[in-house]
Amino acid sequence: MQNLAAPWADADPASALAYAQTMSANSQNSFLSSIASKLGATDPTKALQYAYQLPDGSGRNSFMSGIVSGIAQNSPQAAAEFINKLPAGATQNGAVGNVASIWAGSDPQSAANWVSTLADPETRGNATMNIISQWANNDPTAAAKWMAGLPAGETQNRALQTYVNQISYQYPELAAPWADKVADPNQRNNAIQNVARNWLNNDPAAAAAWLQTTSLSDEQKQQLLKSAAANYR
Repeated sequence: MQNLAAPWADADPASALAYAQTMSANSQNSFLSSIASKLGATDPTKALQYAYQLPDGSGRNSFMSGIVSGIAQNSPQAAAEFINKLPAGATQNGAVGNVASIWAGSDPQSAANWVSTLADPETRGNATMNIISQWANNDPTAAAKWMAGLPAGETQNRALQTYVNQISYQYPELAAPWADKVADPNQRNNAIQNVARNWLNNDPAAAAAWLQTTSLSDEQKQQLLKSAAANYR
C-alpha cells in the first residue's frame, strides 16, 4: 500500500487522505508521510492546507514531517525555512531531524551551521546525531574535525558514540582515537572493543599497539588479542 501513496497523491490527494483515515495508526502514519512527501516536493503550500485538515495527533505530525522531507529533496535550505513556520513541539522537532539527515547527505557543513542555530537543546542534539551519521559515512575526517569543535557535554558525547559506531567497521583506524573519549565507562568499553575487533582483523600489529593505550583492563585486552589470534588459525 505504501507504494501507492505517491502516485495516489499525484492523482487525487484528497481521496488518498480520506483513505488514510480508515487505516490503523501505524500504517496510517507511514502512508500520510509518503503522501505528504510527494505533495511537499511539488506544492508545499497546498500540502500545508491538507495538513491542517487533519486532526491533531501523530497522523498530522507524520504528515508535517513528510512535507518537510519533500521540500528538502529539492532544497534543504527551503525546508529549514519552512520548519520555522511550524508550531513548536513534536511536529517541528521531528521535521528538523528529517531535514538534517537529507541536508547532511549533500552539504553537511551547511546542515551543521543550521543545526547550531536551533534553540531547543534536545532538538539540536538529535539533529546533530543525524548529521554525524551521514557525514561520517561520506567524509569521516571532516566529520571528526566538526565533532571536535562541538561544545563539551552530552551532545558531543552522543556524537562521539555515533561517529565511532558508524565508522568502526570500515575505518577502525579513524574511529580508534575517539573511542577512548566516550564519557560513559560501559559505552566507552563497548566502543573500544568494537573498534579493536574490526581493526585486529585488518591490521593486527597497529590495532594491538593501539589497544595497549586504551582504558580497557589487561584482562579485556588479552581476551580481544586471543580472539583475534584464533581467527587466524
